[in-house]
Amino acid sequence: MNNWFKNYLVNPITTALGILGLISLNGCSSITNHPYDSNDPLQTINRATFAFNDQFDKYLLKPAAITYKTITPAVARKGVNNFFMNLNEVPTSINYLLQLQPGPAYESFWRLLINSTVGIGGLFDVATPMGLQRTTNDFGITMSKVGFSSSPYIVVPFLGPSNVRDGLSLLVDYEYFTVWPYMDDIAVRNVLLGLDMVRIRTNLLDSEAVMNAAGFDKYIITRDAYVQYRYQLITQHGGKYDQGATYLISDQELDSDLDINTSSTTVAQVKNLPDPADSSIRATALENSLKRTIADQQAHQAVTSTIKN
Repeated sequence: MNNWFKNYLVNPITTALGILGLISLNGCSSITNHPYDSNDPLQTINRATFAFNDQFDKYLLKPAAITYKTITPAVARKGVNNFFMNLNEVPTSINYLLQLQPGPAYESFWRLLINSTVGIGGLFDVATPMGLQRTTNDFGITMSKVGFSSSPYIVVPFLGPSNVRDGLSLLVDYEYFTVWPYMDDIAVRNVLLGLDMVRIRTNLLDSEAVMNAAGFDKYIITRDAYVQYRYQLITQHGGKYDQGATYLISDQELDSDLDINTSSTTVAQVKNLPDPADSSIRATALENSLKRTIADQQAHQAVTSTIKN
């Protein structure tokens, strides 16, 4: 059995991603440049996958995340986050090079080198205090730089919201730019991949309360928040959010209880958004996207109700 087949046989998540990505290619002709267009021609399939993922999360992933958070001290969880984010410096630096950005690639490489040595395998982030800021990059962003600006939305089994471009880019990043395919011990690799999934889910435990309390279609909220969040990440500058992005609600309204008064809703500049590179901060950014999406849904619902009356 060759190594390629062995890798995908023992990684059903990657296999499912590849299959769904290939099936979704028939929707590529509907690519659009509108940043927040959901572009969801496969909604029937996506909703079925979303329902499956929801049950997987309810009975397996979320309980594992809660248990992990309960029994693992915060300092240990931070070390685990640092470890996995340090591994992410590899695809980050490579994709910066592919995008002809040697400066950020150089910083990302030095972060990897310093944290892997002085930071004891990446458990400690000693590069940031030295002035080497953590950023994030992936092949999906690389593809967007060469014109693949948008693609049909898909829901990936086990992994959740994505699109054709980012789904296929995940395959490229995983197979060529990460350490995982080069690990000889398959069992250890799969345990680490499972731990990575659990710790990411742990960082999102607080964010789900925002969505569950909204009372809207969970599928729509998740989709629109992801599209908005991913657009912001792709329009970043050097790993930072685009400070010129506009939304239909202000930051002050985000801090309210989401009971948005449409008469005072204004287009606001988003300022001081967190760096999305750290997965725990990335969860906060996703939560902000959820709030904006929910508020937009509420505003739309209020306007529709007013027109009908």
